[in-house]
This record gives sequence, C-alpha cells and structure tokens, in this order.
Amino acid sequence: MKRKGVTTKDNFQARLAFYLSLGVIIPLFNMGFSATAVIIALRSLSMMRKDPRIGGFNYAVAALVIGLAGVIGSIIGIAIFLMKRVTCDAIPAVL
Repeated sequence: MKRKGVTTKDNFQARLAFYLSLGVIIPLFNMGFSATAVIIALRSLSMMRKDPRIGGFNYAVAALVIGLAGVIGSIIGIAIFLMKRVTCDAIPAVL
C-alpha cells in the first residue's frame, strides 16, 4: 500500500506473523504457530492503523487468513479425532 511521496517503514511484526502462519504445515505445532500468527498479525494491523507510514499490510492480512484457517482446521481435526474416539470406545464389541 504505497502512496506517492510517503516513505513506508518496514513492519517486522507483519513479516514475522506471515512466516509463523506458514507453520500450519508442521503437524504437531500448527495450533501454536497459527494462534501466535493471528495475535501478532492483529497487533501489526493495529500499529498500521495508528501510523499510516508503516508498511506490511499484505503480509499481515495473509498471516491473519492463513492463521485463522490453521486454528479452525486444528479445532475441526481435534473434534473429529475426539468424536471418533468416543464413538468407537463407547460401543461395546458384540461377537
């Protein structure tokens, strides 16, 4: 989001959030990376709203979208795992 005549400062938090959101592909750490990416992306967007010279808007939005998808996917995966486990353990084996 560059404007004429306005120099933008690099936003380390936006890039950090984006790189952490890519941790979704690591199976055991995806929930932690995703949640951390969402929190940092929201802080970064808040900083950008206060100071329009701070750049990295696209990184922050991408981190927010990927991070939220990771959190929601992890919750759905855990729920499916628990439901499958409960239903299989609750039914007695009849032979």
